Amino acid sequence: MDEIIKDIEGNEYRTIKIGSQTWMAENLRVKTFSDGSPITLVQDSLQWQNSHFPCQTLFENQNQNIAYGRLYNWFAVNAMENICPAGWKIPSVEDWNLLSQNFGGLAAASEMLQHRTGFNAQLYGFRAGGFEGFGNSVFYWTSDTIPGQPELPAPGKTSEAVQLKINDPSIRVSSEYRIEGFYIRCLKITNQY
Repeated sequence: MDEIIKDIEGNEYRTIKIGSQTWMAENLRVKTFSDGSPITLVQDSLQWQNSHFPCQTLFENQNQNIAYGRLYNWFAVNAMENICPAGWKIPSVEDWNLLSQNFGGLAAASEMLQHRTGFNAQLYGFRAGGFEGFGNSVFYWTSDTIPGQPELPAPGKTSEAVQLKINDPSIRVSSEYRIEGFYIRCLKITNQY
């Protein structure tokens, strides 16, 4: 572990340097953007599915699950107010690719990030309206959108996310609906790549 950083609310996060990158070694837990404006807490499944504004929640709406981090929809990721601490950003698919190259590429890095590096990518599930996948899967938002993506029928447009699954050595990059609730790992901003 490298350093401890704090978000605007004073939550502390362990970090880890892997190759040329420094990542949070924990999922983001903040309820406010870095300018202090709140991110709406949405617990109801139907309301979550119909929210096209920045939202956050805890897995199964249980306060004791704060240790897993908060789940965010993509509108929180893409808001003009930065959700990451100052000097940190939402990683792109390219950033995840660079991280995975330290462990044999996207096809081989998942198990290393879950168990052997200090990155601590635990399979804390996700929100797709309801809560799913605990112990089997985890998704992380990226900063990438898909250029020219047409507006789809509800639930709407998609953006890029990465997924790690149990008993699967690969990190999967996929297009996911922006209303999904995924975790965020922030990446330290550098000019090295």
